[in-house]
Parts: sequence; structure tokens; C-alpha cells
Amino acid sequence: MIPAKNSTSSKIGMSTIISSSSSPRALFNYFGDRISDVGANQAPDILEEGRGSFDLVLAQRIRSLGVRLTFENLTDSEYLFTQVGADDPQRLFKLGRTIALSFSFNAF
Repeated sequence: MIPAKNSTSSKIGMSTIISSSSSPRALFNYFGDRISDVGANQAPDILEEGRGSFDLVLAQRIRSLGVRLTFENLTDSEYLFTQVGADDPQRLFKLGRTIALSFSFNAF
């Protein structure tokens, strides 16, 4: 079956006008407990507690112009370090969330 001439020309016209591609990505990373510092002189090890991290990346390309919006560490999980056998945390902090907007241009 041959498409009608009008529908073919309108389809070509749309791809010429909107020559773009988008790329959304959602990334989740998790790791379990791991040894951060090995104890010396009979001192117990220091463990880094497991945590998850969620990132979102939205990228759009329109002809030779690229736009990228990234959201990093959306869970903003705590970094918790404990010494084996101790009740209190050895270190505890958060890195915070990061939002970035970038533009690119491809001349070729």
C-alpha cells in the first residue's frame, strides 16, 4: 500500500521542523555496609553504612543545540560511619542535592 502524497509530505515536514531527540534517565544506586577504615593496634574497624542514591537526567537535542538538566542525590541519604561495637556514630553527614543545567552546541 502506497501512502497518500499529502500524508507523506506532512510527515517529512514535521521531521524537518522538529528534528530533535530526548533522553530521560532515572538512575538508582545502592550499596550495602562496607569497611571504611581498618582498625589498627587492636582498634575495631569503622563501617560505612549502606545507602541508596537516586539521580534523574533529562537531555534534549534540537538540531545542533543540546540542553541537559540533571538532578543528583535526590534521596539525600546520610553518610553514617560507625565503629564496630560502639553505639554512637563515628561520623555522620549529608552531601545535599545537586541540580545542574548545561547547554552544548555541536557544529558538525
